[in-house]
Amino acid sequence: MTINTDADVIRVIRENPRILIDALTAHPELVAEVRRVVLTDELLAMPEQLAEVVKSLAETRETQSEMLKTQEEMLKVQKAMLEEQANVRRDITALHGMYRREHEDFGRFRGAYAD
Repeated sequence: MTINTDADVIRVIRENPRILIDALTAHPELVAEVRRVVLTDELLAMPEQLAEVVKSLAETRETQSEMLKTQEEMLKVQKAMLEEQANVRRDITALHGMYRREHEDFGRFRGAYAD
């Protein structure tokens, strides 16, 4: 079983795939070389790209978490502002009622002393 060309390698592997497995098991240093030859550059780059995606996803989650905290704080502030606005409305309504009564009282006062 002589191997002189790439075609010979393919033929031997097809005839007995175990030969490749045994060779890689016996010589682990060949695994990286076989990967480099067999796999495309795109496939070889995938672990690094996946690591970048995972890192980006973690950063995105952190950003979303911070944004959610900010949103919760803003909702608390908004609730407090709405409560204060309701208090101001009640105060204005009360002041308006007081003004109206004072105005009516003053009108009666002027009417009583107009003669």
